[in-house]
This record gives sequence, C-alpha cells and structure tokens, in this order.
Amino acid sequence: MLLSKTVLSFQISWTILLCCAVLITTDVFAFDSSRKTGLGIVIGEPTGLSGKFWLDQAGQANAVDVGFAYSFGEFGILMGNYLMHKPGFFGLGSEFAKNLVAYYGAGGVLYFGASKKRNSAGLGFRVPFGAEWLAPSDPIGVGLEVAPGVRLVPDTNLILHIGLTFRYYF
Repeated sequence: MLLSKTVLSFQISWTILLCCAVLITTDVFAFDSSRKTGLGIVIGEPTGLSGKFWLDQAGQANAVDVGFAYSFGEFGILMGNYLMHKPGFFGLGSEFAKNLVAYYGAGGVLYFGASKKRNSAGLGFRVPFGAEWLAPSDPIGVGLEVAPGVRLVPDTNLILHIGLTFRYYF
C-alpha cells in the first residue's frame, strides 16, 4: 500500500510538472518536422508519462512510442510500440483534419509492482491504434489511443489500454 501511494504521488508530481512546462513554452516555438521527439503524459488506463520518437524526416510516417505508467489495477507498466501513421486518413477538407494523423502499430508491455492480488512481473503484447492532432503553429500533439492486447506471463488475460495523450515536441 505504501508503494502504491509513493508511485501515485510521483506520478501526480511529474504530470503537473510536464503540464506546466507545456503551457509555459507552447508559444515560444513553432512546430516543424525537425522536431522529432515528443514527451508528455497519457491520462486514462493506464496513466503516466509518454514519449514518441519519429523515425522519418517528414515526421508523419513511422515512430516509436514508449510509456511508463501506473494502472488502477495497482501495478506499474512499461510499454513500447512501433507505430505507422496515415496522414490524410480523416480527409483534407478542414485545417483540423489536415493535422489529424491516424496510426496503428504493435508493441510489448511489461507489468511490475505489488498489490494484494499480484506480487510479480508480467509480460504481454498490445496493438495500439488511434489519432494524434499535431498543432500547426505550436510544438504540441493531442491524441486518443486504444490498445487491446494480451497479458501472457504469469497468466493469460485480455487487456485494454485507453488514454488521452498530450505531448510537447522538441
């Protein structure tokens, strides 16, 4: 129980710090494709820190996504995904749709921590898909992700991760 409260307090502190950093700096830089790294938060199940690294020059085709989060099931999660993006999936009729990029991918997830029910590590895979809006004039991205998957070790369970992402790109 003490570990859970410590992890939750750490998570809240980092979330507040990252939100403040994004709010303070969003007017300073203009978003462009040379900004290949995004750091931020994911709010949902699980909730925590999120990072994204674009692998291409255009910044809208392939990326690696990582996260360190806390699940309401009282365990920590470390996840990593390879993502493929589809610009123009939602059409090009409006300025909003032009900057909304759909994506899908595959990745792994590592569970760790202790609760009254579990005191072990676990391993699984996930299939994330979603959309991220990349602000045209600010280095921020806001997205929604759904990632169904399977926990394989130590037992087999279906998993579902859903979250809102907020990232600052630099």
